[in-house]
Amino acid sequence: MNISPENFCTINEIKSDVLVAINDENERLLSPGFYKRQIKKALEELSFDTFFSVVYLDLDMPETLTMNIPKNMWNIKDIFVWNHGSVDCTLDTCDDCSINGMQRVFYKRNFISQGKGYGYTSRNHENNIDPFMRINGNAGALKWYNVVNGVIMLSDSCQDFDRIRIVANGLMSADVNNSKIIPMFVRDAVMLWALERAAFALKARDQKYRVIWMDTRTELFTASSRVTGNIWDEAKYRLKKRDKKEMDDWNTYLAKMNY
Repeated sequence: MNISPENFCTINEIKSDVLVAINDENERLLSPGFYKRQIKKALEELSFDTFFSVVYLDLDMPETLTMNIPKNMWNIKDIFVWNHGSVDCTLDTCDDCSINGMQRVFYKRNFISQGKGYGYTSRNHENNIDPFMRINGNAGALKWYNVVNGVIMLSDSCQDFDRIRIVANGLMSADVNNSKIIPMFVRDAVMLWALERAAFALKARDQKYRVIWMDTRTELFTASSRVTGNIWDEAKYRLKKRDKKEMDDWNTYLAKMNY
């Protein structure tokens, strides 16, 4: 479900609710970094479960045709390559260059290369065609990649392009405490997650926090009725739910025959 970023919450807003609930407004029981870290962990868990956070990054094509997956990215969704168009883009910080000759880079299983000019190995190679597969086109006309131990390997055919765009799910950077990044319809879930972690950390010091921990965990993970889920599962459902127009368009496309 999409919502305007203007209606998002900040980490500091969530933290304020947690501090009141745990009776630690002065942040003496636990460090400020602990509370922020638990909120970020909650968002990361929601992102891992729902893939709601999508980011993209435009980079210069690496000369070696190999590169590490960019920081704070995971679960690559797409890769594109292109050349700068006719728009003048002389500044290093320019992000508004036109895209010319864009092509999509496809995933090739078992493709391994040390980089540009070193050749590659794979089960299906232009010099060793799998006899049970039908081959269309030639290797020079295709663009492909593989990821091994966090390293993106690009085919030699990508060297004719000077830019690469990686679309993936993303994690948050460190300096996001005052940025509006938390959808309001998952606010309670994130707050309760952080509160549950804080109470868990404190219950070894004083048994009164065990009651807060148990109550918070029950509220977060126990269904409120037979027909409704718990707060955490409801947050995941809302993040994965498609917009009304998106669903209507999908229904229209899937219901129409291609003739």
